Amino acid sequence: MPQNSDSTTSALYDPTRSLRRLPEPLRVVLLGATGSIGGQTIDIALRFPDRIRIVGLAVHSDVKSLSENLSRLIAAGAADQPVIAVYDEISHSIAAKDRLLQRNLLPSGAAGLRDVAGHPDCDCVVNALVGAAGLEPTLIAAGRGRRIALANKESLVVGGLLVREAVAAAGAEVVPVDSEHSAIAQCLFGRKLSEVESLILTASGGPFRELPASSLRRVTRDEVLKHPTWRMGPKITVDSATMVNKGLEIIEDHSLFDVPYEAIDVVIHPAS
Repeated sequence: MPQNSDSTTSALYDPTRSLRRLPEPLRVVLLGATGSIGGQTIDIALRFPDRIRIVGLAVHSDVKSLSENLSRLIAAGAADQPVIAVYDEISHSIAAKDRLLQRNLLPSGAAGLRDVAGHPDCDCVVNALVGAAGLEPTLIAAGRGRRIALANKESLVVGGLLVREAVAAAGAEVVPVDSEHSAIAQCLFGRKLSEVESLILTASGGPFRELPASSLRRVTRDEVLKHPTWRMGPKITVDSATMVNKGLEIIEDHSLFDVPYEAIDVVIHPAS
């Protein structure tokens, strides 16, 4: 059923509200720079270096890809000397030996993530981290009133209420950029959330959608990680195989659009 007329007050994303105009070049902090969303963000920055400037980068452990991407960004004029955060302590030690990365390398672990998420000269934080480690950077960016391009669903699964409170208190903006939720936001653009009767998420069904439940005990790790449609990181691929990921996305939908849980449905759609 449609929501109450005042329900948009607790939605993180209001499709009737225009985003504020930000300066160009847009100064971007990219958290999760070597994943799928991170790679797409870098590709866009490389295409439009006059409009996007990367001022901070964070990864968990893929130092090699980070260094390569930073070289490309600098060569294209889309970055100068951005601050760098490497979460994993061993990988951080490797990064400290890389001439390009060591210049502005922040402390390892959560401290580095906090520093890069709170970059003082930043307009937009793209949070493409994996897991609950993404919540604190989201709260820090929200507390500074930033625009948050959010692809870290765990921020809302673990702390949706905290994020809503921080966004409202500081006047931050949340824009969903993960595939399903970005698509929903585009479908709703210009419409009142009070008009929404229901939302439907699609799910590929993962690699075991046609496998009898009695056979699931015998599946191998390689089979779990062999997604029929998407190439993703191991965590989200496992979550997709078990359909847990779709449960997390329902929680994410509820926080983003303030649609009741009973009005959010999931349909198995192998072609996605």
